Amino acid sequence: MKIARWSASNNGLWNSTHEGSSEQIDEILRNYLDNNRPCNTILHRIVHAGDVEEGPQRITPDLLARISHWQAVAPLHNSLALNLIKLTQALWPSSESYALFDSALYSQLPQVSRNYALPEGLSQQWPIKRYGFHGLAHRAQWALLDQRKPYQRVITLQLGSGCSATAWLGDKVVDTTMGFSPLEGLSMATRCGNIDANIVLHLLEHEEGFTISKLRNLLTEESGLKGLSGISGDMRELLSCTDEKATLAIDHFCYQIQKVIGSYIAVLGGVDAITFGGGIGEHHAVIRNTILSPLKNLSIILDEEKNAQAEGFTSLHAHNSQTELWLTPVDEMGEMLGQFLRYKQSKGEA
Repeated sequence: MKIARWSASNNGLWNSTHEGSSEQIDEILRNYLDNNRPCNTILHRIVHAGDVEEGPQRITPDLLARISHWQAVAPLHNSLALNLIKLTQALWPSSESYALFDSALYSQLPQVSRNYALPEGLSQQWPIKRYGFHGLAHRAQWALLDQRKPYQRVITLQLGSGCSATAWLGDKVVDTTMGFSPLEGLSMATRCGNIDANIVLHLLEHEEGFTISKLRNLLTEESGLKGLSGISGDMRELLSCTDEKATLAIDHFCYQIQKVIGSYIAVLGGVDAITFGGGIGEHHAVIRNTILSPLKNLSIILDEEKNAQAEGFTSLHAHNSQTELWLTPVDEMGEMLGQFLRYKQSKGEA
């Protein structure tokens, strides 16, 4: 089986606004096609489609309708995915297209962490509960650790422009920070993460000029690191800046992660391993150090020399740390491909 791996993000085309991305992807795919490269199977990462199971699903008109339906909750992600599906199906009409879902990892979350403290039946079309996201990334991080040895209590951290944490008991997830949409949880590059819901109600009711559209843009595009610093949502830029607000934004970012680690230790009854992935998690030793340094009293001890030199899949913990610390570079495409190949093997087609 010949397999080609390609991602728009590898070519620097993915950004938070997604404007123009479809046109850029179109150009690259047509160049790929002009080079007479065959394409028999296409795998698509889908952020939100409600309740779904892990593993690939063949893309059908019914599945497309479902992805479109959940665009109401993940408008930027799902709209781009639908455009890309339409484009690739037009370019390779005889190919098979499959979807793999970012929320699928969390389909079996325990009810105690799955539900909000809200009455049932508030939305029949979009049931309100915690779906979780970044599942492919967290599964990839967990799989790297599991190849080394089985850990019972694990916290995986996916820290990039979007950020999330997931708590594992064995091979089962028991909690995660993202919820009904990818907006909940940790503060991110431009997303606010957890806030008091009454802030939104207050702005709508008492502050002039706030519409649903403007609030959505505020919470998803103008908040997080960008909103708190007033400078940028790019961690690289903030780390190179001496402005006090940049420092505050970084400290706030790390503080939120520390709180989640502490709460997950309580839920898990301890922690055997913590992993860092994502653009920030993988490439900024100072952020890993800022997050972990206050946890020394919990016997979570970072080896600062290892951390400073870390690259690729490697350990970060000191010899006297009771919790192992790991850098686990995220390979979502590899995870998608692995799930697809296992699916084909289960059908005797590989």
